[in-house]
Amino acid sequence: FGGSVHEDLIEEGDMNCLSCHKSHQMSDAPKGKDFGCGACHEDIEIEYRTSAHRLARLHNDNIAATCNDCHGGHHVLPASNPASSVSHHEIPNTCGKCHADKAVITSDYVRLPISLPRYKESIHGADWKLDKQSAVCTDCHGIHDLQSGIAPTSMIHKQNLASTCGKCHAQESKEYLNSIHGRALAHGVTDSPSCTDCHDEHLIFKIDDPRSKVHPGVQASETCAKCHEDPEMAARYGLPSGVIESYKDSYHGWAVKRDGAAVASCIDCHNTHDIGSLMDSTSSIHPTQVVNTCGKCHPKANANFAASYSHVLAQDKMMVHDWVKIIYIIAIIIILGGMFVHNAILFIHDLKHHYKHVHDQPTIVRM
Repeated sequence: FGGSVHEDLIEEGDMNCLSCHKSHQMSDAPKGKDFGCGACHEDIEIEYRTSAHRLARLHNDNIAATCNDCHGGHHVLPASNPASSVSHHEIPNTCGKCHADKAVITSDYVRLPISLPRYKESIHGADWKLDKQSAVCTDCHGIHDLQSGIAPTSMIHKQNLASTCGKCHAQESKEYLNSIHGRALAHGVTDSPSCTDCHDEHLIFKIDDPRSKVHPGVQASETCAKCHEDPEMAARYGLPSGVIESYKDSYHGWAVKRDGAAVASCIDCHNTHDIGSLMDSTSSIHPTQVVNTCGKCHPKANANFAASYSHVLAQDKMMVHDWVKIIYIIAIIIILGGMFVHNAILFIHDLKHHYKHVHDQPTIVRM
């Protein structure tokens, strides 16, 4: 107990072994008295009772974390102490005792998520390893009342993610909640993406990292395409079809494919988090705003210039260059084909003449 948070209580007689360890025979123990951590930390005990860890233990999964697993046994240190297992910097290591490199198997043969290696590789984990201020497990999942992602009150429930991430990324959270995606999710449209759908759960990278799911090189082909290239999703919500394919077929898409440095990706036109509908007058793609949007890269942009780009797939339209291409193909077939036929006729004629000439010569029998 020396140096622990309970040391002074022990010395002053306000706490003893029986405060945590109930005696086998205590005739003076009040009926219904709660022994253990809850005897002193009732509010925290109540939070823990509704957590995913406690619910797991109620299903006889004895590997689920208890107070002792996170805080230690007798030498409990305050979270403000850097040496404490629940200090902000030590939280990933503490959680990693179960959610580490190898899956922990529950009594129901359920594998617990392997989260720590992915966290360490992310931008959050990279900063954490350098002792920089960064998000750790409890910042996103909660402390004692951490719950499954499907629980409506969970900090990582899809409808609560923006608020959770907003504790550090306040501006991005505000923009997302006002966006078409955030509004749809608030209306219960769970198909609408939230933070982790675009950035991943634990393996989060900076946007300029090629491994990032929001890197300009993969935004259209992978991240945005998950929803906007899904025929079922398009049919369910009336989304315009072919937007990803048309982008890939545009000059922007061609430049991205060739690793162009200065080229527009999805977020350059639609914004990053405050994505708006075409019907929203404040949206970056609304007819009244689109000239300004194009003007971010093309300073001389006007209404005609802005109207020249759309998500209409060019290869489905017969334009001037398409007719020129057809004429060229026909001309090539006629000219080269005619040349082949012409040369073939001459060759056959010369071959016949040569054959006739050879057979007209007298035959000499030798030997």
